[in-house]
Amino acid sequence: RCLRNSSKRAASGEEWYLSGNYVGA
Repeated sequence: RCLRNSSKRAASGEEWYLSGNYVGA
């Protein structure tokens, strides 16, 4: 679980925030 989240964030910090996470942040 942690590895997956880390991989996504490390892969593209802008992509994960564009996904809609930036809205919650």
